[in-house]
Amino acid sequence: TATFANCYTGVRVTTLAQQALTAVLDTDLEPIGPWRPTDPVPPELAPITGRWWWMGTEITIAYRDGALVDVDGDQVARLEPVARDVWRYVDGADRGELLKVRRGPDGSVEALDIRTFVFTREAWPARPR
Repeated sequence: TATFANCYTGVRVTTLAQQALTAVLDTDLEPIGPWRPTDPVPPELAPITGRWWWMGTEITIAYRDGALVDVDGDQVARLEPVARDVWRYVDGADRGELLKVRRGPDGSVEALDIRTFVFTREAWPARPR
C-alpha cells in the first residue's frame, strides 16, 4: 500500500494507509458471475451502437438485455424508443433526455444528438456541423 498526503501536519500517513487497507479488506464484494455472450444486436440498431465523441468526451451506446443502453464505466442508463431515430433515457444522469439519431443524405447514421450535444464517430477535434 502506498499513501500520500498533501499537508504538513495532522495526518499520520501510516495510520491513513492502515485505515484504507482495512476498509478494502473488510469490504464484502459480490462474486463476479460467469461471462456470457451479449445478445446479438438487431441490424437496424447496429449503426447506433459503439463509441461516440463530443469534443473529446466519449460515450458508448450498447445493446444489452434487449434494449439500447448508454454505458459509462459502471453506470448503465437504459434507453426506450420514442419514435423512429428517437430514444429517451429511462434512468441515469440524463433521465428524460432524448437521444436523436442524425442521418446523412444516404440514410446512414452520421451523429447522435443528446441534449443538443452532437456526438460523432471522430474523437477530438470534432468537425463543426
